[in-house]
Amino acid sequence: MTLPVFSFLQEYTNNDLSNYYGVFIDDIAAFTFIYYDTKYRWKSICFIIFITLTMIVQNLIIFFCGLKIRAKLYNQKHRYSSALYKLHQQFFKTLVLQVTIPTLFIFIPVFLILYAPLIGVNLTVLSTNVFWLFYLYPAIDSFIVMYVITEYKSALKGMAT
Repeated sequence: MTLPVFSFLQEYTNNDLSNYYGVFIDDIAAFTFIYYDTKYRWKSICFIIFITLTMIVQNLIIFFCGLKIRAKLYNQKHRYSSALYKLHQQFFKTLVLQVTIPTLFIFIPVFLILYAPLIGVNLTVLSTNVFWLFYLYPAIDSFIVMYVITEYKSALKGMAT
């Protein structure tokens, strides 16, 4: 079901969907917006700017909190045994990687998909080649924990031999 406000979007996307995938927009769940056809669609562009700012603010918060955690961990190093400090460092590395990987595998592809039409890139080709990054993320996220934390890595090596 399409709201009357979005009937233009339905007509616009039905052609590509039916040509490339053999389905119609009424048959699937879809989220579409158009930036430019013969004129700029400012509501869509404002929405993209809002999403971009939200992602930037989110990543800045994560970055500054990570710096603060690292500083506190280093300043309290003398309170921990060497084994516990090493474990804390491993957990911190895991945390940093688990924050960085979504940026590479989710946020950057979303930016590519959102901004591609504005710079004239064919979104149909791009979207089919970018979404596989979304599917890799859960596997890589689990692999990070198993690879960085020494106890897990040792257990996996023991299981493999």
